Amino acid sequence: MYDACLSNKESWKYSLVGVFPSFFIDIINFIYDKKKQRKAQISIEFIAGFGLFMMVVTYIIYTSMMVFPKYFDESNENAIREESWTLSVEVMNYLKNGTDVDNLSLDSLSRCTIYHQFDASSKANYSYFKNLFNVDESNDFRITIKSNPIVITDNVRGHNKTGNMTVEGTDYEFELFNATSLQYDSVSVSDGATVVISDENGTVQLSGDTFSVEKIDSRGKFVILGIEFIDCGKYAPIRGMSSKTTRFVTYNNWITSIDMVYW
Repeated sequence: MYDACLSNKESWKYSLVGVFPSFFIDIINFIYDKKKQRKAQISIEFIAGFGLFMMVVTYIIYTSMMVFPKYFDESNENAIREESWTLSVEVMNYLKNGTDVDNLSLDSLSRCTIYHQFDASSKANYSYFKNLFNVDESNDFRITIKSNPIVITDNVRGHNKTGNMTVEGTDYEFELFNATSLQYDSVSVSDGATVVISDENGTVQLSGDTFSVEKIDSRGKFVILGIEFIDCGKYAPIRGMSSKTTRFVTYNNWITSIDMVYW
């Protein structure tokens, strides 16, 4: 009954006991045991190899997930920068007359204001200049133009410093003084009839235009004003990729910056 329960291989092995000497039986047992060990060894090697393969695949996938998005972001950022520069070339070609700004072109661009979705005129003007500057339908921009007149105040009046600037035919005198400290921190502007006093970050009215006081030299050598007269386009998104390009020209003999944000 015990022999009947043996597997075919075991039955075959034990059936040789009466036929071959014990020496041959030992050899057969040795070969049989080696086969079982080899099968176990092959299984362990397969599992180890498969595990190593999965580690390599996982590393490749992880590296791809970390590297490729960064590469694509850099590629998209470079493309946006290139398109932003192309827009700046279009705008400069439209506005410039030699090294100065062409007044007719500037007046025309001033029709374009901040984009309002429910303002038909705003939408029409923005679309017109978008087509004029060859901006793709899926992209947008914002153009701001700002001049920064510099008034040299190298004349001495007591403890104060003075200088002059002409705006649209009217001569204005600027006088720097120290109102709150030992350094120059305030300016008065006079057209001969009225006097306006302002400090840094304040505003003054010159020939009907509003100028900001952006910088008062603490030693009293100059004052820098600012006037923004073009603000055309849409507000750039808080999130998302955009690129800003700044170009410089002269307007009314003032340093003028043209900022273009493209996305």
